[in-house]
Amino acid sequence: MRDALYLIDGYGLIYRSYFAFLKNPLFSPEGKNTSAVFGFFRSFFQLLKLRDPQYLAVIMDSKAPTFRHERFPEYKANREKAPEDLHAQIPVLEEILGAMGVAVLRKEGFEADDIIATLASVCTRESRGCYILTNDKDILQIVGGDVYVLQYDKLTGSYKEVGREEVLDSRGIHPEQVRDYLALAGDQSDNLPGVKGVGIKTAQKLLADYRNIDEIYDNLAEVKPESLRKKLAAAKEKAYLTYDLATLRNTLSLDYTIKQLSVQSLKTEAAIPLLIEQGMKSMAEELGGGSAVKQEVPDHTSSGSYETVLDELSLERWRKRAEESGIFAFDTETDSLDEIKAKPIGFSLAVGPGEACYIPISSFQTGVLAPELVRRRLKELLENTSLKIIGQNIKYDYKVLKRWGIELKNIHFDTMIASWLLYSNIRSFSLDNLALKFLNYQTIRYEEVVGKDKSATLVEVDITRATDYAAEDADITFRLFKIFQSRLKKRDCRISFITWRCPWLRSWPIWSCKASDSIWITSSNSAGSWKQSSAIIRKIFSTYAAAPST
Repeated sequence: MRDALYLIDGYGLIYRSYFAFLKNPLFSPEGKNTSAVFGFFRSFFQLLKLRDPQYLAVIMDSKAPTFRHERFPEYKANREKAPEDLHAQIPVLEEILGAMGVAVLRKEGFEADDIIATLASVCTRESRGCYILTNDKDILQIVGGDVYVLQYDKLTGSYKEVGREEVLDSRGIHPEQVRDYLALAGDQSDNLPGVKGVGIKTAQKLLADYRNIDEIYDNLAEVKPESLRKKLAAAKEKAYLTYDLATLRNTLSLDYTIKQLSVQSLKTEAAIPLLIEQGMKSMAEELGGGSAVKQEVPDHTSSGSYETVLDELSLERWRKRAEESGIFAFDTETDSLDEIKAKPIGFSLAVGPGEACYIPISSFQTGVLAPELVRRRLKELLENTSLKIIGQNIKYDYKVLKRWGIELKNIHFDTMIASWLLYSNIRSFSLDNLALKFLNYQTIRYEEVVGKDKSATLVEVDITRATDYAAEDADITFRLFKIFQSRLKKRDCRISFITWRCPWLRSWPIWSCKASDSIWITSSNSAGSWKQSSAIIRKIFSTYAAAPST
C-alpha cells in the first residue's frame, strides 16, 4: 500500500483551539490573541511526532458562501459570528504553514468536508490510506476501508483510529447511514431541519429496521406508531433536503495531486522565527530554535549604579535630575504591607536605566535626612503636574503618600497593570517575576535583605545594602516601563490614572485602560454602595470617552 495521506480539518482545529483557551487566552508580545495559533500548532506538531506523515494537507472552508447556502439560505444561520480575534489568527496560521511548505487547500463554493471526501476517494482508488484529524460527525459518512478519523487519546498519548466498527459502536449506525440519520434527526449545529419530533433514539431504531430513508419512505405504511408515521409523512421534503445538504461531495475537480502534498522535506526551521514572533518560545525551542529564542531576551541585564542620598545637596541634585528628565520611576519603602497603617521609611527614584537612588528617612544608622525635609522636597517633585511618574503597583504608593501629606499628581504608568494587560496569563505580576521574564534579571529578594523575620524592615538593614535593594526596584520598574510602553503602543492602548472625589470617599484612585472601544476599570476600594459606585463609573465613562487621545 502507498504512503497514507493525512488531512487536517483546518477550521475545526482552529475553533477548538481558540475556545479551549477562552477563559485564559494566550497573547503575543504585541497583545494579540494567539490561542488558536498555539493550539493548532501544538496539535500539528504532535501529529508529526506521533504519526510521521509523508503526505499531509490542511483543508479550509470556502471564504464565500457554498452551494449549500444557495440551496438552503438558513444553512448554519443559527451560528454566532466568529470572534474577530479568531479570524485575525488565520492569516498567521497560513503564513507559518506556508513557510514550512504545508499545503493549505480550499475551493470556493465548497466546504472543507467536501474536499476531504474527494481526497479520501482518491486515496481509495490509489490503494492509499487516508487519516483525517477532525471532530466533525459529518465526516464519519466516508469512514471505511482504509479511510479513518483520528481522535487523540490523552490517556494513552496516541491517536485512536476510528473506522467502520468504531462508528457503529459509538453512534449505533453504519458510516453510510450518517446522512440518513441526519435526514431524520436533523442537525442543530448546522441548522438542518430533519423530521420534527424525531430524535436520536428514534432515528437509530428506524435505521436498524431499514437501511436508509429511501427504504423508510418506501415502506412508510409499515412504520409504527401512527404518530411517527405522520411525522415522517409531513416532513418528507425536509428529510430529503437535509439528506442532500448532509451528503459530502466526493467528485470535486481539484488542481493538485496527492504527490504534491508531500511533507517529506518539511521546513520546520522556517516556522521558528514566526513562532517566536507570536511569543511561542517553548514551541520554537522544541523545533530546535533555542539560540533564536535566547536572542529575544538579553543574556543578562546589568545592575545599575545606585546612590544613597544622605544630605540636602544630593537630595536637591536628584530632584533636579528628575525634573530635567520629565519622567521617572518612583517607589516607596515602608514598615508594613498594609497601606492604611504603613509609614514611609525611604524612597527611591530612577531617571533612566541603571540610574537610581535611595533616600532613607529612617535607619538604625545615624546621618539620614529628616523626614520633614524630604517630605517638602518630594512634595514639590511629586505634585508637579508637568512631570510623569512611573510605578509598580503604584496605587499602594499613592495611598501611603496621601496619608503622609503628598498626592501623586501625574501618575503616568504602572508596570504591574501594563503587564496584566499584555500578558494576563503569566503566573505572577510581581516585580521579581517580571524582571526575570522580560529582562532576564534576578532581583534582590526582600527576605535576602531583611531575613526571615516577618516584622523586620529596611530600618534594621545597613544603608548600603538597603540602597542596593530599594534603588533596584525603581531601576527595574523604569526598564520594564520602556519595554511595556512600546508594546502597548503597538496594541493601540493607553493607561490613565484618575482620582475621583466624592462625599463618601476622600479620594478614589481608579486605573482605566483604553484600547480601541474598550475600557477596563480596577479599584481596590469597595467602600460605598453599588448604586453610588455605578453612578460614578457611568460619569467616568462619559467623561473619559469624550477625552482626546494623548
